[in-house]
Amino acid sequence: DAERAGDRLPPRMRDRIAKIEVETGHLTQMVTELLDLSAIESGSGQLHLDDVDLGRVAGASLERLRLFAERNGVQLRLDLPDSCPPVRGDVDRIGQVFVNLLRNALEATDRGAVTVRLETRPGYRVVTIADTGHGIPEEIRARIFQPFVSTKRHKGGTGLGLALSRNIVTSHGGEIQFTTSPGKGTTFTIVIPQGNV
Repeated sequence: DAERAGDRLPPRMRDRIAKIEVETGHLTQMVTELLDLSAIESGSGQLHLDDVDLGRVAGASLERLRLFAERNGVQLRLDLPDSCPPVRGDVDRIGQVFVNLLRNALEATDRGAVTVRLETRPGYRVVTIADTGHGIPEEIRARIFQPFVSTKRHKGGTGLGLALSRNIVTSHGGEIQFTTSPGKGTTFTIVIPQGNV
């Protein structure tokens, strides 16, 4: 890659190689997300069900993105109940939803905070991921769970993360919704049934 080549390459060529690497990563992510979305929508993407500790998944997802948050001056907060029985679900898929929503929240927030809160309700778990970012533009709100609709202010992203997240949540028998306010932030709410654990 461009970094390893170091001074052996002229700066302009290193810059071009670095851009190619970024775009290659972007295309790889898009292909992976398209395959995931297609598998879930067609019913061929089987869930690997187990007892899932949502608090642990939320904590691991936050840690995965902590460096990104620190670089952007965003505080990460985790609010968990004293006790939260597990849900029946696919830990990798649920983790994928958390990371997608957290990444979007972090990219929407400039030097604010992103809070993940988990609540226990009879038969359900409710997860909220709230940011203090710029909010979702009104013109795309009705379409944000459709493929290729990006909520990002700047170019980038595949526009598949929210479509994939919604499909994963509904494949668990759950629901995902959002509220947003321009300049004040967005909150995504995920409701997942406890299932038979």
